[in-house]
Amino acid sequence: MDFKIKSRKDRIIAFAFALLIIYGITTIFTQRLQTLLLEYGNPKLTNMNQPGGYGNLIVTVLVMTLLVEIVLFLYHKSVKMKVIAVLTGILCAVLLFVAYLINCNLIVSVAEKEEPVSVHANGWASDISLNMNAEQQERLVSYCKTLKPVSGQQEKELESKFYANGQMTGDSLLIWIQYPKKYGHNYVLSVCVYDDLIFIRKGYNNHQKEIVTFYQDNGLLSLVNETKE
Repeated sequence: MDFKIKSRKDRIIAFAFALLIIYGITTIFTQRLQTLLLEYGNPKLTNMNQPGGYGNLIVTVLVMTLLVEIVLFLYHKSVKMKVIAVLTGILCAVLLFVAYLINCNLIVSVAEKEEPVSVHANGWASDISLNMNAEQQERLVSYCKTLKPVSGQQEKELESKFYANGQMTGDSLLIWIQYPKKYGHNYVLSVCVYDDLIFIRKGYNNHQKEIVTFYQDNGLLSLVNETKE
């Protein structure tokens, strides 16, 4: 049988076939790709709510770009065509990454547009809880939604303190605010409080180090101490 690519139709079929094979291979590394992207998403988005598939598509585009470059080289195509192919591939990968960031922000934006379905505040691994009335719970939700990350240098200092204290799981308070499903995801805003620290545990990176974002106090600590049982 003759498998030579002769016509434009043959090239399109070969391209589509290669695309499917490469994408299929990337699914083996889905978890690692998701974990890599987690570090670049919205700081209030955890691995529970992270949109999927973008890492696979980005890698597929980059590998296909390399494959196209090899084909163009073997067929002695012009430098202009090779440059266009590289720029197109890089542009598509960048657009996919931007789309991922936009999707993350859309998921988190639900907290600004919808009322929470449920609100819980309990110890991460202890009997800590908050005794709140309706007004205090409303304030709790408002404080958690408006938290701002600390500065870069302070982030490093707090991260060192976080790991020095055994990741603060035992006596930390977990505030769990669940929102209705939108943009294909159920968004949960999960905020931890430990002494004078406020942070969100996003998940783990590919080196099994926890990804943590620390936040400035905006009145949340005072409310927690006021209602803690």
